[in-house]
Amino acid sequence: MVVHNFLGGYAYHMVHISNFPSILREKALLSKESLSQKGINPYSIALESVQALRKRITVQRPGMPSPRQLHSYVPFYFILRAPMSYAPNVKGQQNRLLVLEIELIILNEPEVLFTDGNASMQKLSRYGTEVVVIDPANARRDTCIRRYHPGGPHGTGENWSDFYSDVAFLDRLNWGVLNGGTFIDNREEFTRIRSSEVLIPDRLPISKIVGIYASNPDLAQDANDVVKMFGLERAVPEVVCRRGL
Repeated sequence: MVVHNFLGGYAYHMVHISNFPSILREKALLSKESLSQKGINPYSIALESVQALRKRITVQRPGMPSPRQLHSYVPFYFILRAPMSYAPNVKGQQNRLLVLEIELIILNEPEVLFTDGNASMQKLSRYGTEVVVIDPANARRDTCIRRYHPGGPHGTGENWSDFYSDVAFLDRLNWGVLNGGTFIDNREEFTRIRSSEVLIPDRLPISKIVGIYASNPDLAQDANDVVKMFGLERAVPEVVCRRGL
């Protein structure tokens, strides 16, 4: 399959309705690092154990003035119902979660990365102190390079997720698993692949959002009321009910 076919798809990000006003106020979806810098403390649906791992992951690309923390990227999933949707801490919040949709063509923009699995899976020990610096595969080098400090990796995971900075590598993703046509008996590996990510540096302007979905009509109405309150009816899509989210 050629690259332009992959880029015809979409990516998704879940947000709690309580965070929707700040997104509209900023006119952007901000990374965890950017939120902290602005003193914004959003309602989090993420597992703290996973966030602790992501905090220990840094991206360093040739030509970058300095390394970037993984937390400086806004993460999206390639699939609407990513494994995170089924996590106990998220499942109980389904009636208050919105799903934002963007076009995969964003992968052509500078500094946007993608992974072939959950970005947090880098074989880091769960309670250790080693960190990893990742140099994504690129047009000049087709492998993803990792450097662990002070040594490692010390984790017990079977696999890790590679990072890519060029859309030419989209064929490295397991699209059979992502599209639901292939199942892997190894549940951990299946979940890792289904959690492949699009990583957008710092902020995603609301102008990039092409769809906003709610799991029930009441939530859709509440979200649309917030959009009207900010006078942004023409800036973002109408929130629509999409049952089964």
